[in-house]
Amino acid sequence: GVALELVERHGMAAAERALAEALLVRLTIDPDVVIRQPSRAAQEAFAVAGDPACELPALVAVVERDPVLARGLLRHAASALHGGFGVPASLDDAVRRLGAKGVQIAVLAGMAESLLARPGGADDPTAARVWAHMIRTGPRARALAPAFGVPPHEAFTLGLLHDVGTLVLLDLAARAGRSLGRPLAPAPALAAEARRRLHGPLGGIALLRWGVEPGAARAVATHLRDPVPAGRDPRSELVFVAERLDLALARGEAVELEAWWGEGGITTPCDRAEPLIERAAAVA
Repeated sequence: GVALELVERHGMAAAERALAEALLVRLTIDPDVVIRQPSRAAQEAFAVAGDPACELPALVAVVERDPVLARGLLRHAASALHGGFGVPASLDDAVRRLGAKGVQIAVLAGMAESLLARPGGADDPTAARVWAHMIRTGPRARALAPAFGVPPHEAFTLGLLHDVGTLVLLDLAARAGRSLGRPLAPAPALAAEARRRLHGPLGGIALLRWGVEPGAARAVATHLRDPVPAGRDPRSELVFVAERLDLALARGEAVELEAWWGEGGITTPCDRAEPLIERAAAVA
């Protein structure tokens, strides 16, 4: 409904309008059309890693069947996001270093990064800026997690992936442009409003399609908290605050917790988060 409203309210060329409406209908019927899916091995690795009885050798056996997935895990295991302890000696070393939860995070991060792999994606300044913001927000959310009672690994995942809907939108625009035979260039006002209003719900849909549990997907879908979601959701509150903190630091703005708490309808006591702000500001 929001997407159709945007198409109606902003002027679009006839070909772009027809394509936008067709894509919206296809998204409603089958989200797989516009949201890239993990490989079969990645889906299996995510499921195996999420099993409380997961055994790491079994997880290694799944990962090593997919060279792309294996390379991604090796790279993530060596990255600063996961501790940055140098290049793993082997895939087994990488999986043991990451642990089951870390493998799940790496698989999801790889899915988000794959949206940057489209033609021109890595060089798209908007996509690059959004991904850099996501990478910074993950550690900030993890640092703030105790204040909101959210497990650290889950906080990190939500912070890392909170804006994945924007990458989905940019990927969709690039693919639509190829269908038109020229870059899709909506009016700047339309592009900005579409990203602001659609990226949360699209991100939630993407995470559901990737196998993330519904509560976490809902936190991503509602992380802008505009309007404030019904019922208390500490995960949504955490992502809202972590994002506000990262954006304020990136823009050189003041950290104004009281204002953020009011704007986001945050129910977690502010004094729980205040002692953690300095650490969260320093981690990324």
